[in-house]
Amino acid sequence: MLNKLQSSSFLTLASTSVNSKLKQILQLTLVLLAAYTGSALALPGDRQQPIDVVADNAVMNDKTGITVLTGNVKIVQGTMLMTADRLEIFRDAKGDINKMIGTGKPAYFTQQQQPEQPYSKAWGKHMLYSVAKQTVTITGNARVEQLQDKFTGSTVIYHMDKAIVNAIGGKQRVKMIIQPKGNK
Repeated sequence: MLNKLQSSSFLTLASTSVNSKLKQILQLTLVLLAAYTGSALALPGDRQQPIDVVADNAVMNDKTGITVLTGNVKIVQGTMLMTADRLEIFRDAKGDINKMIGTGKPAYFTQQQQPEQPYSKAWGKHMLYSVAKQTVTITGNARVEQLQDKFTGSTVIYHMDKAIVNAIGGKQRVKMIIQPKGNK
């Protein structure tokens, strides 16, 4: 049924006017849509790659495990790229990075999901990348593009390992543009 949608088709829902049952239907629709758009798994080798960091300024606190980077921040790990005006890196007791919080005008995240496929991209004023959960939570004019499909909302949660995009309205209505799969 999705392949019959026209390229200009879109769905908008206001979370303030949607009851809980309709929200459940929307979440199920987004899960099915994400599964339909193809696997969103990151390339297998990305997590084993070193993380390269470039910024204008950096303050690293070994006691707290927090590193604060400011000014044209760029993080690269395999095919994953994250840019921000300010980025905080949090390490656990073992010294492994467990999350990164980026802010910008906008902050940007991109990663190739499969070889020979285009990169998935995300923009927003605030991004929380949870390494353990393999999620990117984008807030503030959040936008995600996966293949030719686009998702916008006040908050967009991108589950990288499960191929799920969860868009949440709030003050900004959810908008999805779903391209026919024959239109690549």
